[in-house]
Amino acid sequence: MLGPRLEVAQRTDPGRDPNKQENEDASGYQLTRLGHLLVVCDGMGGHALGQEASQLALRTILQMVDGAPPGTPPGSALRGAIAQAGRLVYQMGGTGPQAGRPGSTCVAVLVHAGGAEIAHVGDSRAYLFRRGQIWQLTKDHSVVQQMIDLGALTPQQAAAHPEANKITRALGMRPETDVDLRDSPVPYDPGDIFVLATDGLCDLMGTEEIAGVVSRAPSLDAATEELVRCANARGGHDNITVQLARVAAPEIAPARTVVDAGIIAAPEKTVVDHAPTGGAERLPPTLPHGVAVVPPSAAVPPPPAVPPPPAVPPPPAVPPPAAIPPTPTRTHPGPPSRSGFLVLAFGFAAVGLILAGVIVWWLLRGPR
Repeated sequence: MLGPRLEVAQRTDPGRDPNKQENEDASGYQLTRLGHLLVVCDGMGGHALGQEASQLALRTILQMVDGAPPGTPPGSALRGAIAQAGRLVYQMGGTGPQAGRPGSTCVAVLVHAGGAEIAHVGDSRAYLFRRGQIWQLTKDHSVVQQMIDLGALTPQQAAAHPEANKITRALGMRPETDVDLRDSPVPYDPGDIFVLATDGLCDLMGTEEIAGVVSRAPSLDAATEELVRCANARGGHDNITVQLARVAAPEIAPARTVVDAGIIAAPEKTVVDHAPTGGAERLPPTLPHGVAVVPPSAAVPPPPAVPPPPAVPPPPAVPPPAAIPPTPTRTHPGPPSRSGFLVLAFGFAAVGLILAGVIVWWLLRGPR
């Protein structure tokens, strides 16, 4: 298993300068025995020489990776292929230093089952687009990038700097080329999109703008068309080449090779013969050499558990109502006894005798 299936789209355009319609860009894709190989090159040296240099570099890299001996680590094979392309481009210009010798930048991505190898020389770039976000995976070998690393320029100032077209590394400038290869493969998820582009696009569109076009486009082909259109709308002063590759389900696609040639850049790229200085990377430790990407194994943490509501104490038990005392039973006196009756009769008789005596006394006394 070489890795996932890739859906690939690429487009190149000469830009809008009518005097420089010789395209010095070249791009290609091929399924090799080590994985899916994506390559974008930006030639320099003037018209035919720049175009020949980029085409030679592209062919060499595709052929050498596909022909790597069994057991060769993918990263080593990619670095070796780019270094060999640099030797062959150098031979085009003869031996010894000379002005205007042919050269080319290069950015390449080799996608295999263990991740994606990222290698580059110069200022062509690779990005990773994932679920609406984009990360730059390469750091330009350029004069202005050195100034950014030293804190002398901001990225916004670098875009308009007069030395923005000067690069510090390119294929063919020296007999041996120092190729930047990421220390470890970049992990990917299904749906991730690798974006490779020359400076004709990157100089005119910001990273977030590229992400916006890719996220809105209905297809990869439509995205490449829109990216080229936007760069031309902003001047199109350079060759514009962009390549998109979306990771699909893990299966092997039929091998095919695509090679596109573009036009000359304006202004002409200049190589400055000194090694770039180091600087603070914009990446967390996950992905050195660029903007960090969250590995696919780092799942999004679940939302914090909602604590259960505090237990409500049960209401105090209501004591049972006090027993209602029974209504007292009214008692009725029974019939009077015989002795009581005799006493009562004797009392009435006594009262009657007294009253009779009083009346008799009153009558006997008479008036005086």
